[in-house]
Amino acid sequence: CWHLSPGANALGQLIAEFPDVFGRALVTSNFDPLMEVAISRNGGTSWRTSLSVDGPLDISTANGCQVIHIHGYWHGSDTLHTGQQLLAGRPTPKNSLLKLLEDQIVVVLAYGGWPDIFTGALSGLVSNNTYFPEILWATYETQPKISDYLFGSLSSGIARNRVTFYEGIDCHSFVPELLEIWRNAKMDNQDKITPVP
Repeated sequence: CWHLSPGANALGQLIAEFPDVFGRALVTSNFDPLMEVAISRNGGTSWRTSLSVDGPLDISTANGCQVIHIHGYWHGSDTLHTGQQLLAGRPTPKNSLLKLLEDQIVVVLAYGGWPDIFTGALSGLVSNNTYFPEILWATYETQPKISDYLFGSLSSGIARNRVTFYEGIDCHSFVPELLEIWRNAKMDNQDKITPVP
């Protein structure tokens, strides 16, 4: 009975159809199962890691995309939704996020950059000269106002050209368009493959 927005559904399709590119891990600050539902409805597989306490990301493994709920899950676990909970130091999941994201392309969608473990992990990631991530941060506003906290957290990555902000990104149109680009690229590549007799 969960309603999927166009952006959530298309992201689930990207993960299901292109698991080698998009299907390793998805980090969400939401408590709901929408990403797991989107992946499943589109024929993919996923598994959930819920971090409502200080613990590692690799406490379990399974096939499919690991959907990581960094602030807990709506059912069967606590949710971290007060300022005190969000600001609490949780070094183990933060370090796990650092390990997960190092040297990766990290696309940030529909997220404001709170002072939580995700932004803290990104800050640690971009300030370490031995890591080489690409942080692509999409904002909905056409003239985004980046908070002082977020700018300060990512300033070393901005200086290293490891963080790029994109403005005017509506996830409900952008992600479906991205899905079509990947589908068309796949079709084009299939047309170029010559069967071996």
